[in-house]
Amino acid sequence: MKLSESEILVVGGGLWGLLLSERLSRKTTSLCFLPTPEPSHLAPPLPVHIGTGEPPRNAEKVFGESLFRAVWSASEKNMQIAKSLCADLGVDCQLDTLIWEEGTLERSQALQLDFQALQKALRKKLESRKIAIHAVEKPIQVSGAQPFKYTLRGGSGLTYQSSLVIWLDEPNLGNFFASFKDKLIPATLSSFLYPASPKTQGVLHLFNKGADFAAVEPTGLRLGSYRNLYSDTGVGLREGIDPKTLQGVKAFFKTKKWIGDEEPLQSFVNWEHLSCDGLGCVGSLSEAPGVYVAAGFAGRMQNFIFLISEAMARWASGEKFSDLDVFSPRRFV
Repeated sequence: MKLSESEILVVGGGLWGLLLSERLSRKTTSLCFLPTPEPSHLAPPLPVHIGTGEPPRNAEKVFGESLFRAVWSASEKNMQIAKSLCADLGVDCQLDTLIWEEGTLERSQALQLDFQALQKALRKKLESRKIAIHAVEKPIQVSGAQPFKYTLRGGSGLTYQSSLVIWLDEPNLGNFFASFKDKLIPATLSSFLYPASPKTQGVLHLFNKGADFAAVEPTGLRLGSYRNLYSDTGVGLREGIDPKTLQGVKAFFKTKKWIGDEEPLQSFVNWEHLSCDGLGCVGSLSEAPGVYVAAGFAGRMQNFIFLISEAMARWASGEKFSDLDVFSPRRFV
């Protein structure tokens, strides 16, 4: 079996893995990105927006003032980094409006960007720096030994070895690292594309404290719900759509007169993971020195991944970065 050795391994993550690898490749070229499988009908992330997807007043009640302000600040920094990166890579992005459809119609900023173009630009940048990208069907063995050099064996016939592993592969995180066993709840999130209404303003509408959403996209209006992240019916990772989500989306948006009796033009599936307290987890693992994780953002990863990727690149080069302390996995210990 062939051995591929590098200074840093990035495991999984899709868009996030590409983004993080690009940031890391500015510090070192001894890097290997190992993307893992995603659903075949994957939807793009929602527009980058400020906050956690909940109206500010509700989020402050849920998290408390101090934690709310820390999370809010992180999402604001994330948006600025996203805008700067898109400008550097020549990717189209447009600052627009997020509307919370909650009585007073609160508004905030949202950044609509072409995620497909972003992925292509990131991959092109990595290829120009000769960064290895090897897709693995599934990690089948992870082992570590002094001096903390980790070996990851996949189904491709290669064994990958590194002293620093950044793990973004949520479905397999609890299988390999005990501290995350049963810490993340996996769920299948479905969304549906309908013809856009000419009266729709803004790029993102959130209803019912963020439980239901409508995203205005170039191809139409994508409607979906996070309700099944909080119910047993949505637990588990599946390729097919959740019929209860489709039923609920049809019923809810029909009452709003956003859609009629028509069927969706297209259906999407995303695999999401929810942490036990609703916040994502970013940081090192106590039982595995040299392993860093980023997981559990339950469909809100676009609000933080640009900031987190920059922070992790700094961690990898020995710098400290306090903005992400709020997401530390040590809060579970």
